[in-house]
Amino acid sequence: MNNIKMLRVEALDIFRALTMFLMLFVNDIPGLRDIPHWLLHATEHEDMLGFSDTIFPGFLFAMGMAVPFAIENRFKKGDTTGQVAVHIFWRTVALLVMGLFTVNRDTIDATATGISKPWFSILMVLAFFLVWSVYPKVSGLRKWLFTAMKLLGVAILAYLFYRYRGANGSSFSPQWWGILGLIGWTYLVCAFIYLLIRSNLMLNLIALGLMLGCSVCSEAGLFSTVGFIQAVPSEATLHAFGLAGVVASLLMQRYADPQRPNCFLLLFLQIGIGMLVAGVVSHNFWIISKLQAT
Repeated sequence: MNNIKMLRVEALDIFRALTMFLMLFVNDIPGLRDIPHWLLHATEHEDMLGFSDTIFPGFLFAMGMAVPFAIENRFKKGDTTGQVAVHIFWRTVALLVMGLFTVNRDTIDATATGISKPWFSILMVLAFFLVWSVYPKVSGLRKWLFTAMKLLGVAILAYLFYRYRGANGSSFSPQWWGILGLIGWTYLVCAFIYLLIRSNLMLNLIALGLMLGCSVCSEAGLFSTVGFIQAVPSEATLHAFGLAGVVASLLMQRYADPQRPNCFLLLFLQIGIGMLVAGVVSHNFWIISKLQAT
């Protein structure tokens, strides 16, 4: 199995790296003064997208593009469908847990908790590293040591959860799940949909269309009484970004040819123009707003 060559796409790796860099960049923008308005996040009722508003959707799109490659590579290594499903589940759990702790850290009442926000952050990140670091596969004493480190990380998180008190006495809660939590939900939905239908382009297009339809209907208020829709974080909009990335990845695998690059570029140019027209048309019904998911 070690001789199997895993498929990587340099353009996708570069795109993900740039997105991660820009996520760090825009996180520091709110602390700056006298900067152009277009660099900032738009407010909820502003009819615009600031530069900062474009980074998270771009990250979800890149994540969606990586899903087919990641899952197919695991199958090439010999994993069964069940093993891949378990991998998706535990990766989602990791993202959700990290998202929950980071979002609750922002509303911590240090006096009631007995732990200052900086120390809460330090212990939280230390626990993340202890639990989710990729430890080498070893045996004997080192294996027990690595297991003990993981258990120590779990114990730290349990301690922080137990001690936590939020503003006005609120308890540890999902709130809006945090950025990592939203990534986790989107990854879960996109990965399991792909795991079920694999590289069937038509079925993935149908899944994307249904998710876009759910997003539009949700923003139109048509799902306001449907409990399971409201229970899904982002109400399908973020999942649509991820599935769009999945479809883009499948189109790239099908049509990208180094010998005839113009065919692939022309296809995506046409798709881009079509999406731009759809955006102009939908602007007659909703403002352009990241916070309103339109």
